[in-house]
Amino acid sequence: MYLFFIFTGQEKNELGIPGGPFDKLHFLNVDITVKQGELFSCLPPRESEEDGLTDERLADLRQILKLYLDFRLRENFAKLRKLRETQRNLPVTKYR
Repeated sequence: MYLFFIFTGQEKNELGIPGGPFDKLHFLNVDITVKQGELFSCLPPRESEEDGLTDERLADLRQILKLYLDFRLRENFAKLRKLRETQRNLPVTKYR
């Protein structure tokens, strides 16, 4: 399993590891490659600045979506791992 590290805006120590509090977003297997400007262009126009989605809220939404996608990916891998283990334990696999 590969881990993609996202180091944005954090200071790193001499080993290249970001300092500060632990952030789950550094250890996700998923990334959203769509730029924030593209996401905003897909949204309907806002009547005022108070209505709709702000840049900050859209960034929060992207982080939540990344966490959810990573959760689903890990869940599917766990199901697949269990299926493969069950297949290996079948009596017929001795005769292959």
